[in-house]
Amino acid sequence: MKRRLTDTCLSQLSTFIAAEMGLYFPHARWDDLERQILVAAKEFDFIDIEMFVQWIVSSPLSREKIETLASYLTISETYFWREPKVFEALCDQILPALIRTREKSGKRLRIWSAGCASGEEPYSIAMALYNLIPDIKDWHITILATDINP
Repeated sequence: MKRRLTDTCLSQLSTFIAAEMGLYFPHARWDDLERQILVAAKEFDFIDIEMFVQWIVSSPLSREKIETLASYLTISETYFWREPKVFEALCDQILPALIRTREKSGKRLRIWSAGCASGEEPYSIAMALYNLIPDIKDWHITILATDINP
């Protein structure tokens, strides 16, 4: 794909999006970033893509602007047991160690599942905990599920 934006412009946009939205677009993903920004520009009624980028990086991001940009810049992919190797490490190493530690200090766990779209990943975490903790009814477990894309 022939780029319409300069590397300088994409670098500025990538840095801004990382700082303001927590979304990381390394150089290797700048084609994806440009492709999605081209589509987002239409949503904001911009024809000139460079003017759109300058508008994004120079004006405060309202919640509405962040949500709209997030809908274009995120994948929205979610399913149960997503990233099997991550869940393997979580179930075989991380959660058992946490459970052993917390079993002696109040039986309390707080877990944050970030970037989980409609929520299958936190439900997978809950199922893993249910399988790992025989006396789960005696525990106080909180799973916070969030995503920048509403």
